[in-house]
Amino acid sequence: MNISKALKVKNRLAGKLAQLQTVAASSNSVRDDQKNYKSIDLVSVWEDLTKTHQILIQIKSDIAKATAPIVGKLVALAEAKAELSFLNSIFVNESEDMVRVGFGADSSLEKIAWSNHIDAADKQSLIDQVQKKIETLQDDIDVFNAATTI
Repeated sequence: MNISKALKVKNRLAGKLAQLQTVAASSNSVRDDQKNYKSIDLVSVWEDLTKTHQILIQIKSDIAKATAPIVGKLVALAEAKAELSFLNSIFVNESEDMVRVGFGADSSLEKIAWSNHIDAADKQSLIDQVQKKIETLQDDIDVFNAATTI
C-alpha cells in the first residue's frame, strides 16, 4: 500500500482506538443496578483495544520509516503551519480610540491612534507567503506519498 493509503488507515485506526478507549473508560465502573452497562463485554473491548493499539503502532512505524527521505519537508510543513497560526494570532488595530486625559474639570477627550509594527496589509502578505509555502510543501509530500509504498 502507498503512504497515502497508510495514512488513511492510520487515521481510521486512531479513531477506532479513541472510540474503544471511551467505551472502556466509561463502562469500567458501573453500579450493580445499571443492567444496560453490564451488556458491554469489556473483555473483548480491551482485547480489541490492545490489538488496535498494536496495529496502530506498527503502521505509524512503517509510515515513519517510509517517509524518512522527506522528513525535512514534513518538519518544514509542520513549522509553516505553526508560523501561519502565529501570524493569524497577531493583533492589528488601525483605528483610533477616544481617551479621557486628565482629571476632573481639567480632563478632555483626545484621539489616540494605534501603532503597529506590522500593519494589516503586511500581515496578509506574510500569511499569503506562508500559505503558498504550505501548499508547495503539501503538494510535494502528496506526490511522494502517492508514489511510495510501504
